[in-house]
Amino acid sequence: MNRFVRNNLLLITVIGGSCVVALGLLIFSVIRYVEMTDCMDQIKNIQQEVKKLASKNPSPHVSNKEPILANTRIFEKATADLEANFRPAMLAVAEKFVKSLQESKPQKDEDGKIIPLTIESFRNAYDEMWRNGKGYVDKMYRYKVFCEDRFKNWNSVVSALLPEAQKFTTEPLTAETLPEVLMSYIGIPRVMGEQPDNMVKYMKNYQSALVKKLTSTKFNTEGVRIDWFGFDPDPTSGQIAVRFNNPAEQYPQIARVWDIYGDVIDRMVKCSRKIAYTSKEGKKMIIPHTPDEAAKLKDHHVKFTEYDDRIETFYGIGLRAALAPLAANNSGEGDNGGLRNAIAGNDEGPFKVYRMRITVGGTMEGIRTFIRAFDEACKDKRVYVVKSVALYAERDGAQEIFRSRNEQAGITTGKEVKKSEPPARRGRGGRGRGRAVMEEQHEETQVQSKVDPAVIAEMRRQQEEANKKLNFYERIGYGDVLIGDDKTCKAVIDFDYYELKYEAK
Repeated sequence: MNRFVRNNLLLITVIGGSCVVALGLLIFSVIRYVEMTDCMDQIKNIQQEVKKLASKNPSPHVSNKEPILANTRIFEKATADLEANFRPAMLAVAEKFVKSLQESKPQKDEDGKIIPLTIESFRNAYDEMWRNGKGYVDKMYRYKVFCEDRFKNWNSVVSALLPEAQKFTTEPLTAETLPEVLMSYIGIPRVMGEQPDNMVKYMKNYQSALVKKLTSTKFNTEGVRIDWFGFDPDPTSGQIAVRFNNPAEQYPQIARVWDIYGDVIDRMVKCSRKIAYTSKEGKKMIIPHTPDEAAKLKDHHVKFTEYDDRIETFYGIGLRAALAPLAANNSGEGDNGGLRNAIAGNDEGPFKVYRMRITVGGTMEGIRTFIRAFDEACKDKRVYVVKSVALYAERDGAQEIFRSRNEQAGITTGKEVKKSEPPARRGRGGRGRGRAVMEEQHEETQVQSKVDPAVIAEMRRQQEEANKKLNFYERIGYGDVLIGDDKTCKAVIDFDYYELKYEAK
């Protein structure tokens, strides 16, 4: 055996190498076969997918590629435009404010190039400055240094943007308050210096501005009423502001709510003027009627009409959760707890939602115009969603006619009939009407119990006989309108205000 191996060593070597190579080739073939099988399965799957895609309309053919891409671009643009409606108009002014600032000592990178100021870097620098302040005086000093020393053109930028910013808010802005208003839109909380007195002053000034706007339109108002707006700061101590004990969170929220209040009141005032309807490209437009606008319409030879249907009474505006504090607050903090919860708004996805209620009075068409003003607010980048409208009659015409007829008939029943007084507010359920009728019947029963029923019957008989002798058009009640004699309504409107949470871009 050894001799055979020695004599055939070459042969054995060749055979052994051939076996190894054959085994390797066999393994390689198996691997390739498996890969080929997988590829064939993938091809079958892709073929089935292609058949499914081909059956769709439009099919992903080369000729359809460009239209699909074009539709995608249109969709993306429409989405961006829709999103822009949820970004406050003042945000653009705030971004312009930061981009216009010039640092006295700008930061530079390793190559010596100036690092441009961004909203994020501005916000970080401000936060650091405010955190390092010790107490109110020190923080105010640091704030002044931050504004005027860090940025060489601070005052000029503020002065230039003041008129532009005033277009987007009803708050009475000044050069001192404008920067904190703009910074509140880029994520820097407006904490009013963390001082309750500053918060009270802000609310009183804003309230005075809104009341002035209301009274200048000759609303049915009597003096200055703080409770119109759901907040009740004490004129001297600022009790409400003190009870909001976390300025870093609650003061910015109060300021945001007042900004919404101001916009709603401004739209209501515009709807309270005579309205001119004009047709433009087949669409009906609502334009607040002023002499200048009327002249402009005449110059362009556009027909327009005027009418007196409008909002004429403002009863108040408030946060819906604050209107029912016990239901909105489980912490046992009473009315102020409900208000505190309400001003924070509701987080719904990327939105902050404020739920509010406003009560107004006017004609039906005037109320409809006001509702349309909410729908059209998106053009000004403010999004309102009206949730419900409850209408109530301001006067009960039939009841007043009934009283008037009794007065004309001279039926005093031993006691002079009271003059017609405005009835209590009535809802659609009719409970107020039922109570009013019961009170009148009880009052009449008490009076009649003091007078001889025979005397009352004789007086009524004589009046009926006298009434029959008159011409029919002179008889009591002739020509009276029993239903629909008054167009004035009271409307309770519940609405939500949506705002996209700020994200630096």
